[in-house]
Parts: sequence; structure tokens; C-alpha cells
Amino acid sequence: MKLPAPYQTTMQDWFYEFGNKTVRCKKFNRRHCWDNNDYYAWMIAIGKGHNINPLIYIDIESCLLYCTEEGYLEDIRYFTNYKNKGYKYITVEGGNRHTSNEKIYDEVEEYREKLLNIAVVKNISCKEMHELYLNLAGGKAPNSQEKRTGIYGKVSDLVRQESEELSSMWKWVKGIKQTRMKDDEMVVMIMNYATNGTFGKHFTMNKLADELLDELYKTNKYNKKQFNYMTNNLKKFWDTVDENELITRKLVKVVIYLLTITFSELKDIYKIDNFKSFAEEFIEYFMWVYNYDSKSGLQNDESQIRYRTYKKAYTYSNLLGELLMSGQVLEQVQFLVRSELLPKLEKKKVIRSTNTEEFTYYHRKEWIGKNMVKDKNGNKIVKVRTNNSKLTLVYNEPEFKYISLREAFTSSYHLDHIIPKEKSGETTIENAELTSERYNRKKYNKEV
Repeated sequence: MKLPAPYQTTMQDWFYEFGNKTVRCKKFNRRHCWDNNDYYAWMIAIGKGHNINPLIYIDIESCLLYCTEEGYLEDIRYFTNYKNKGYKYITVEGGNRHTSNEKIYDEVEEYREKLLNIAVVKNISCKEMHELYLNLAGGKAPNSQEKRTGIYGKVSDLVRQESEELSSMWKWVKGIKQTRMKDDEMVVMIMNYATNGTFGKHFTMNKLADELLDELYKTNKYNKKQFNYMTNNLKKFWDTVDENELITRKLVKVVIYLLTITFSELKDIYKIDNFKSFAEEFIEYFMWVYNYDSKSGLQNDESQIRYRTYKKAYTYSNLLGELLMSGQVLEQVQFLVRSELLPKLEKKKVIRSTNTEEFTYYHRKEWIGKNMVKDKNGNKIVKVRTNNSKLTLVYNEPEFKYISLREAFTSSYHLDHIIPKEKSGETTIENAELTSERYNRKKYNKEV
């Protein structure tokens, strides 16, 4: 069965043909799941002409004739039942939109000249109709991502386009079902990270993941520069893998989380000259930290503990698998990227600093390695400058304080030139000290 080409019609003509003459059969349609927000979003989409996906209907009369000719008795009874009740069509895709259209027609008269996309399927049996439904809906009610894609315009189109352009990524990553738009969902999660700094819920705003993703679609507001940088680098990375076959089996989807965080940390600081070398080193690192064995698959190795809480000890694979659950877990992975992965890539000359006069994460790791000590509980800490005893730059701040290594790799602290660059200070460990961001900003080019 080949789906017929869709055609456009006004809502006025649509209502005359389909309104009150179409049945939403539970056997061949997704259950009703839209709320008021979905309804108004769909209405806005119609108003802007963003309602691209067609509403798909089954023509009852033609199917009844076809099943009569073929002698499908059960199918004849099925279609006859709806025909006798006065129905002309059965909705098989777009039931929520169909119901909303009837409401819009009744309540918003100026929308009656707006255009809708329609496709009508004729001459099929119940079996073919069921196959059509399963292929369109996966036999399930629409998930959150399918609802977003069906309603909204600008971001939906962009996410769909980026998902298609990332075809190499889906080829090499398992656990993402494209039939249920999980590829789109992963792309919008990357957009969420670029915009809100999280893949899942927003930990400080206490917003759930679906709320944040819905907001991106509804407002069309996202960090365009950051998102474009991430997706462009993801394309280059996976195209390199595809061309050079750097791996022999599919990787688990958390590799995308780690790549996204890595590219976020690279932006404005490092440049990648050779994506083949970058991909080789990154995949080698990922396989190591994720305890990935090419022959036997994933293995738990408790010797690879990277983070401990009073409840649980986490391996790197645990951390990556729980990125949607905890802000502390996300911060820990960001710390590991800054303190472990980026220095490794820089040392291997896979990435290079965009400014040779600035300290990098490799410098910071080296400086911290030379200056860290342990507190009375055995925790590794490092002393940082927050003020100056001779010239008070930051009011009410001590001259020095101790912080954790995780804090030392955040943007709240800078590896600073003791003798400023403007006064011929060299970018060396001997001319470096770790300072608070506030102190560094106040100091500027003063030698204090």
C-alpha cells in the first residue's frame, strides 16, 4: 500500500468534508492525550503555517467496496458499522489534531480560511489499516517527543534537520529508536544542554526535563551559537568515525553526553585541527572510562571508581548513565572532562589552545598536581588566592583559602599570571597561581 500524496484545503472545506463525519476508532488511533497547552500550540502552528504533517484518514465507502469484492466478512461488518452510524472517514493519524480542528472551527471563525494538509487512504482492508497505524504510531500512544514534533514549527524543523544531518551518529550509537523520534529527542537534549546547561531537568529552577524541552519548542528560544558549535562538531566527529571505521561495534548512547560536554568545554578555548586524531583519542578514552571491552561488551569494574557519596560509589559509566538524575553527577562529569580528558587530549596534541598566552586545563592540572595537599580527612585540596594582604582588591575576602579539586577546575577560579602578560609575564607554571575569579577580575594587569 502506498500512501497517497497529501493535499491542502481550507479549514472551512475540511470541516464540510470531515467535521462530524469522522470517527476516532480506538483500534486504529492513538488515545487522546492533548491538554490545553497542546491545543493552543497547534492553533498557533496553523496560524503561522507550520502545520506540515498531514492528517491521514481512511475512506470508509471505498474500503467497504474493496472488502466486499475480496470477501473479507469481518472487515465488511467493521466498515458497515461505522457507515450506518453516518461516518465517512476513520482517522488513523492525527486524531488529536482532528479533535482540536473541530474545536478551532467552532471557536475561532477567522481561522476557517487557514490551510490544513490532508491525505485520504482508499481501498484497504482492516489488516492493512492496522499495519498503517502501527507504522505511523508504533502501536503506541505518542510519546513526548512525537507530540512536540507534531505541534511546533521552527525548533521542530531545526531539530528534525539536525537529526537527519547526524545520520552517522545514529549509525554508530545504539539505544536510540529513530522510529519513535528518540533521535530528535537526543538532538533537543543537546539543545537543552547548550541553552540550560543540563540534559534533563533544571536542578536550580526545579523544572523537569519534559518541561524544559517543551519550552524550547514553544518559545523558539535557545542558545543558537552554542548549539550550532556542538552539532557541527558532532557531525565532523561521527563523519570521521564513519569514514575511518575507528570502532567495530556500536557504542552506548551516553557517549553522546560525554561528547556534548567535551565540545562545550572546548568552545572558545581550544581548536581541533584533525578530527581523525581527535576521534581516535576520544574513543580510546571512552572505552577505558566506560570499562568497554570490544569482545565481551560492557563490564563493571569497581576499581574505576570516580565519585563517592554517602549512599553510593560511582564508576564513570554510572556517572554518565545518571546525567539526567543529579546535578552533582553532572558537575562531577564536567570536572572529569576538565581535569582528565582535556589535559590528555592537549598533551597528545589533538587539541590546541586558541590563545598561547592563556593558561589551559593542561596547565591547571599540572599546577594543581604540584600544589595540592590533603586535609585532616584525607581529601585532596588546593590553596587559592582570593585577596592580597598589601592591597585589598576584594572586600571582606581572606588572602587565601582552601578548595576542593572539583572547585579548582570550575570557572569560579582562574589560573592567573603572577607577573601580568602586559608586563612580559610568561605563561609558565612558575609564573602561575590559582585565584578566585573576582580577584583575577579586580587585579587585571596589576602586579601585586
